[in-house]
Amino acid sequence: MQMCLSGLVMFPPRGPIRIIAAAVDGDTAAARRLFDGIEKVLAPRGFSQGGREWCPHITLVRSRVPIHGWRKGLSQEWQSKIAPFEARGFTLYESRLGHAGPIYHVVEQYR
Repeated sequence: MQMCLSGLVMFPPRGPIRIIAAAVDGDTAAARRLFDGIEKVLAPRGFSQGGREWCPHITLVRSRVPIHGWRKGLSQEWQSKIAPFEARGFTLYESRLGHAGPIYHVVEQYR
């Protein structure tokens, strides 16, 4: 899959920021098929998007404390696309939240 990073996105989309991520562009049709396949397996097990729109991204920062007042400045900082790259696989992680922060465990690697 040919991909490129195309700017910053912040979650939630309005109000104080909890997550800062790099938006992913490029062969999003292939990424969407991958996402739909994962959703199909996880939804019957109680995991879902909860009605949120799909947004391909790479998480850069996750904050326990809401970040106020940065949204406008961050949106203007990174406007240009980064050179394309080829995604040859992905890794599915399990994240368990603890008092010291999340602990990540590799569930499966796909090539």
